Amino acid sequence: MKILYDYRLIQKFYPRGVSRYGISLMENFLAASSIYCYDNEYTLLIDPEVTTEFFKHERDLKFITVETLNNYSKQFDLFFNTSTIVMGLPVINSIDYLYPEIIIKNCKKIACILHDFVPLLIKEHLPDNLSKINYALQLEAVKKCDYIFTNSEFTSKSGSKYLELPIERFTTIYGPINNIFYKDVNYYSASDRNNTVISVLGECPRKNAERLVKAWCIAVKKHFVPEDACLYIMSYYNSRERLYKICREEGISLKYIKVFDFIPDNKLVSLLAKSRAAIFPPYLEGLGLPILESYAAGTPCFTANTSSTKELVNAEASFNPFDEHDIADAIFKIYNDEVLCKANLKFGRDLLKEINGEKIARKILEKIHAEN
Repeated sequence: MKILYDYRLIQKFYPRGVSRYGISLMENFLAASSIYCYDNEYTLLIDPEVTTEFFKHERDLKFITVETLNNYSKQFDLFFNTSTIVMGLPVINSIDYLYPEIIIKNCKKIACILHDFVPLLIKEHLPDNLSKINYALQLEAVKKCDYIFTNSEFTSKSGSKYLELPIERFTTIYGPINNIFYKDVNYYSASDRNNTVISVLGECPRKNAERLVKAWCIAVKKHFVPEDACLYIMSYYNSRERLYKICREEGISLKYIKVFDFIPDNKLVSLLAKSRAAIFPPYLEGLGLPILESYAAGTPCFTANTSSTKELVNAEASFNPFDEHDIADAIFKIYNDEVLCKANLKFGRDLLKEINGEKIARKILEKIHAEN
């Protein structure tokens, strides 16, 4: 089978979570194709204007651009779109970018991954009319895909509901996690950790960073955390002054919170592996990759009890993301309930065994090969 794998958004949004997801999936496709003897030829559709590192398996891959395709006719069995619904593309018509006409004409079938599915009702996610139009067009395009893969049961059910498609059209795959995050750690001891708590977020309002900071301030005031505790918020650098302002208004020293931009994965793994725990507060999320990455690094993760994230955590380690006091209580548990932290890590490590990259890649490959 000749598969055209869309690498352009991975390049454009690197190193955001969706990019790490797409890279890991391609690596696992290559591994699974070898292990299970799938006779696949992979071609990466790339953006020549964006410089990005490629996979370690370059010898197994071919590279092509949309412009190259325009010069001659090349037939593919499948176009694999790695991110179907995207906000923030600097283009007027997102459909022309995501599904170039030359590709649709030369690919027999289309597969897509439905990541963060955000209803149109959440207006702050779509700040202007152009975003709304692009989003609506992208939703319509999903309906035409031959295979719709999602990264959580929540996304499958949401997609079925809002797109008015049978649930059978959706295949839930979860993960995968980049291998760099995996550490051979199945035991948790608070005495081996520092008092940092990590939260890997992003600028979108649904990531709930402001409410997390307010909850952290409550926890500090109530002495829920040690004197040397610090909340590290990753990937929220552009809004850090707004978050620091919350601390100042609450009378909390900035020694208790640090806001960073994106950091390299190897550094993030090191920070996670040494931290007391991770916390992930979005009230709406397609998967929650930072939760799985935390488990892979051997660190507990406390997260919201809404949308997809509740699928990735034991109930005792979850909280109401709309209630700062409930989040503050979760922070108290991080520092004062080691038994719960151990149970949470065990839950997460067991989960990773069921949704590891090889199984995910095999599930996708079995699906697309069964119908070809």
